[in-house]
Amino acid sequence: MACLCEDLRPQVGRATGRSCPERRISNNCIVALGRVTREVSALTGSFEVVHDSAEAGVAGHPRSRLSHARLRGGLLLLGLVTLLNQMDRLLLSTLAEPIRRDLNLSDTQLGLLTGLAFAIFYAFCGVPLARLADRSDRPRLLSVCLLVWTMATAVSGFVANFTQLLLARIVVAIGEAGTQPAGHTLIADYFPETRRASSMAVMAAGGSLGAMGALAVGGMLAEAIGWRATIAVIGLAGIPVAIACWLFMPEPRRNGAIAVSGDRESALSLLGCIKVLVRSPTYLLLTATATLSVLPGYAALSWAPAFFMRTFGLSVGEIGLRLGLLTGVGTLTGHMLTGWLSDRAARSGPGRMMTVPLVTVLLLGPTLTVSFMLPSATLALAFYFIPVALSIMWYAPVFASIQTTTPPKLRAQAAALTLLISNMCAIGVGPTVVGIISDALRPQLGNDSLRLALIVIANLSVFGAVAAFFAARSMCKDALRP
Repeated sequence: MACLCEDLRPQVGRATGRSCPERRISNNCIVALGRVTREVSALTGSFEVVHDSAEAGVAGHPRSRLSHARLRGGLLLLGLVTLLNQMDRLLLSTLAEPIRRDLNLSDTQLGLLTGLAFAIFYAFCGVPLARLADRSDRPRLLSVCLLVWTMATAVSGFVANFTQLLLARIVVAIGEAGTQPAGHTLIADYFPETRRASSMAVMAAGGSLGAMGALAVGGMLAEAIGWRATIAVIGLAGIPVAIACWLFMPEPRRNGAIAVSGDRESALSLLGCIKVLVRSPTYLLLTATATLSVLPGYAALSWAPAFFMRTFGLSVGEIGLRLGLLTGVGTLTGHMLTGWLSDRAARSGPGRMMTVPLVTVLLLGPTLTVSFMLPSATLALAFYFIPVALSIMWYAPVFASIQTTTPPKLRAQAAALTLLISNMCAIGVGPTVVGIISDALRPQLGNDSLRLALIVIANLSVFGAVAAFFAARSMCKDALRP
C-alpha cells in the first residue's frame, strides 16, 4: 500500500518546501484526519466535530467514566445481538428445502424471501432507525428492535402460504434494520480509533456464531421436530437478550460520558446528512467496496445449503451440521484475523487497513468457483472453508473506516446509508438473481443450473477489490489535504 501515497508526496513537498517521508505521513495521519472532519463540519455548520481518537488516551477523557468491564460487557451484548440477527436471518436459508416442499414454493420465491423482499425493508427502515440512534438511547433501541424481530421469527413457524411467510419476513427485516447502525456508533464511542476494527470484528464474530447456529442447530432441530417448531423455538431465544440489553448495556450518553448533541446538530435533516456524505469521495468509495464485496459472499451463503443438498444428495440435517460448523469456524477465523490485521495496518497510516479487503475480496471469486466445481461433497465442503473466511474480511476495515472518517453525529446514518445501498444491491439482488438464473437454466441443466448461477455471481467480486483500492487512495488524499 506504500504506492498509494507515492504520487501524492511531491505536492506535499512543494507545499512545505521539503520532502515528506512516509514516517512523517504516518505520524501526522490522525491530525490530518481530524482536519478533514473539521472541514466537513465547517461546510455544513450543523455539528461540532471532536477528534475523539486523539483524546481517548488522555486522562479524564469522558470515555474513561465508563469502566473497562462495562465496555467489554457492552461489546459482548452487541456480539449476542449480532448472533441472533444472523441466526434468525439465515435460518430460512437452512430450512429452504423443507419449506419449499411444504409450501410448494419456486426458487424465485425462495430468492425473494431470503433476498430482495427482506433487503428492501431492511435497507430502507435502517435509515430512520439510524437517525433515531444518532439522537436517542441506543441500547434501548437495540432492545426494542431485537424483541420485534425475534417475535416475528417465531410467528414464521405458523404460516400457511408464501404471502404469510413474506409478511413475517418483512417484520423481521424491519426489526433487524436497527442493529448495525446503533452497534457501530456504540463501538465508536466505546473504543479509540486504533481499536475499532478489532472491536467491530468481535461484534461481527457474533454473526459467525449465528450463522453456525442457523445451519447446525437449525438443521438438527428441523430433523428432530420439523421446520415449523424449529423456527418458533429459535425465534423466542432472543427475548432474554433483549431484556439484558435494556438493563445492562452501557450508553455513554446516558452516563454523561458523551455529550448529547445540541439543537443545531439534531436539526440537521436527512437530506442535509446525505449532502455532507456524498461530498466525500472516500465515503462513496467505501460504500462501493461494501456493496461489491458482500454481493458474492452473501449470495453463496444463502444458496449453499440448497446447492449441496441438490448436487450431492445430503439431507437437511447432514448439510446443516457440516456447513454450520464450517461457516461458523470460517467466518469467526476471518473476523478475528481481519480485526488484528486492520488495527495493525491502521497504526501505519491512513488507508492502509483497506489492503485487507483489497486482497481478500480479489481472491473470493476464484475460490468460490473452485468450491462449486469440485466433484465430491467432502472436497467441496473442505475447500469452501477458504471463501467463507475471505467473504467477511472486508467488513471490519470498511465499517471502521466509515466510523473514523465520518463526523460523530452522522456515524449511525452513514452506516445505515451504506447498509441501505449494499443490502439493496447485494443482499437484495444477489440471492434473487441466483434464483432467477437457476430457474431459467433448469430445463437445460437440471440441478447444475444452480451451480452455474452461483459461479456467475461469485466472480463479480473483482469489482469490490477495485473499489477498495481507490478507497485506500482517497483516504491517503484526505490525510494529506491541508
